[in-house]
Amino acid sequence: MWQARKQRGNPLRGRPQEEQMSRSGFIDHIGIGVPDLVAAKRYYDELMPILGLRAWFPATEAGEFNYGPAGARGSQVFFYQALEPGPHSRHGTGLQHLSFMVSSRATVREAHPMGGYSQRRGRP
Repeated sequence: MWQARKQRGNPLRGRPQEEQMSRSGFIDHIGIGVPDLVAAKRYYDELMPILGLRAWFPATEAGEFNYGPAGARGSQVFFYQALEPGPHSRHGTGLQHLSFMVSSRATVREAHPMGGYSQRRGRP
């Protein structure tokens, strides 16, 4: 099937951008409630550029913020103040973990100490 599609060329070339989007149902954005927006922003402002992500919008007056791919379309992650904070458990209901796709093992190695630090120190 891939070969047949490749030989025919891209049937979406020349169509408006909204028609070129995949209908795969991939995640456009996700929102995460955190207990401390200031601490979370400080941590993610340091981590996200390593992963090739940047703020797409200025932080709101309430302190909510987001990141998305630098210079490209893709999934975004938004951070909100948790209104009902409580202990998190990866075994409980809700988000178990969040993983970012990066271009190389070197990027993983650069970012890994920050993840290990957050787990040991209870950072966001």
